[in-house]
Amino acid sequence: MLRSKRRAKKRGGFLLLEVLVSITVISVGLVFIVRSFSSTTRAIETSGRLLKSVFLLEEKLWQFEAEGVIEKGTDRGPFEEEEGYSWEVRAADAKEAPLNRVNLKVEWEGVRRKQRVSVDTYLWNDEG
Repeated sequence: MLRSKRRAKKRGGFLLLEVLVSITVISVGLVFIVRSFSSTTRAIETSGRLLKSVFLLEEKLWQFEAEGVIEKGTDRGPFEEEEGYSWEVRAADAKEAPLNRVNLKVEWEGVRRKQRVSVDTYLWNDEG
């Protein structure tokens, strides 16, 4: 009889404490999985916007180069085909004529603040 009681105890189900601990571990794991998923989604969105802004910046540089003349000073405007993106260009005489020193920025509204990407370069000035 004593042996049967010991066997019954060994074969018994899970304790309530074991069940609670396992539920807690699973819950914490799920929270981390959901957090990492949302962080990854945000990172993908940010990198997509950054990539788009670099393409827009390159497109604007090619436009200025194709026009051949860039006015000295500052000019800015929105990208008509891409809502939420704007550009700003600053041009000044370079010491080596007929070049202009050009700073071009592309800005967009980020999640928390304005984001921007910029490039400094020299462009040929057909007027010089």
